[in-house]
Amino acid sequence: MNKSKWDDLRRRAESILGTSPGRDPEPGEYDILRLIHELEVHQVELEIQGEELRQKNVELVEIGERYMQLYQRAPVGFVSLNVKGRVLEANQAALEMLELPKSKIKNRGFSNLVHSEDQLDFLEILGKVNRVPSEKARGELRFMKAGVAPFYVHVEINPLKNGMGEVQGWLVAFIDITRSKKAETELHEVCARLEDSQGQLKRLSARLLSAHEEERKRLAGELHDSIGQTLAAMKFSIENTLGNTKRGKAEEANSLLEQLVPVLQSAIDEVRNIYSGLRPAMLDDLGIISTLGWFCRQFMATFPNIHVELTIDIDEADMPDGLKICIFRIVQEALNNAAKHSSAEWVDLSLRGERGWVDLVVEDDGIGFDLEDLNSHPVNRPGVGLASMKERAELSGGALSVLSAHGTGTRIEVRWDTSRRQH
Repeated sequence: MNKSKWDDLRRRAESILGTSPGRDPEPGEYDILRLIHELEVHQVELEIQGEELRQKNVELVEIGERYMQLYQRAPVGFVSLNVKGRVLEANQAALEMLELPKSKIKNRGFSNLVHSEDQLDFLEILGKVNRVPSEKARGELRFMKAGVAPFYVHVEINPLKNGMGEVQGWLVAFIDITRSKKAETELHEVCARLEDSQGQLKRLSARLLSAHEEERKRLAGELHDSIGQTLAAMKFSIENTLGNTKRGKAEEANSLLEQLVPVLQSAIDEVRNIYSGLRPAMLDDLGIISTLGWFCRQFMATFPNIHVELTIDIDEADMPDGLKICIFRIVQEALNNAAKHSSAEWVDLSLRGERGWVDLVVEDDGIGFDLEDLNSHPVNRPGVGLASMKERAELSGGALSVLSAHGTGTRIEVRWDTSRRQH
């Protein structure tokens, strides 16, 4: 209490007691003065308490402002709901993630912002908080961006309580996890493709082993039927020649030796055909262009009912050396498939490209086949050759595509990007 107020109070007290300022107070006046002093003390205490309350109020306002700044600027979306589940407030991050203005979200039922297929999950999460109000609940849901585009969020719901501990609503916090969910989905897809590739690799390995065994069987048959029989005939002819020589029949011996020369030449030709089929020497000596010309001629000699039209539009120098044997093996396999399975009469074989890329196409006019049926029944014979060609193409950095249908023939194309390959 300031001095003027104290003096006024003092004068009024003296007037009531009928005393003058200069007179000594009567004994009863001491009680009034003591009361006045106590009132003054209480007034000072109240003023101090009032100042402290004003200071506390300022601090509370500052804390509230800092909280609102954190609430509004947080990278996490915050949405406050009342007990009916309607939106009271939403921070900037929530509005940006939902792509809605505040006017479109305030007082709106929050469940309407949840994907229709996830609304039951949202209510289940909210129910966990209701059953145990002191606990929080979390989960993964899909919210709707601008009301039309779903996106994945990780959501956490906390109860909002008043001073009595009563639940007045909920605070929903969420972050966008669409990228991580997409990455997770892609990872699952990659794992599924990897498992499928492993299965295909096992089936391919089994088919390749079978093909290798059949190739060995074929070579063994050729050696037995051609070289074996030729050598047996040569042995028989040499034995007869030696017998005639010992009996002094020189003319008959010379005649047998003359007959032996074409047989020996035939054996040489058979051996050449066999090792040329395994690895043609001219591939290393003359290159892939000359080798393909030779192979097409040999193929048409073996299968005279099939004509092969060869088109070359690439320079030998523009093809990496390591790619040439792969091209030859794919052509070899494709033409053998055409001869064995397609009933084709005409085959167009083209090799085109320049520095940076190589394109190989083998197309026939045969009966074709159903690709889906082939994929569902991998034991079909054409599948072995196609799988082998596909594996060769991919291992050499190429991409193989097959077009075929019943009655439309078959087109096999392989394209290599050779810009990063070394010659």
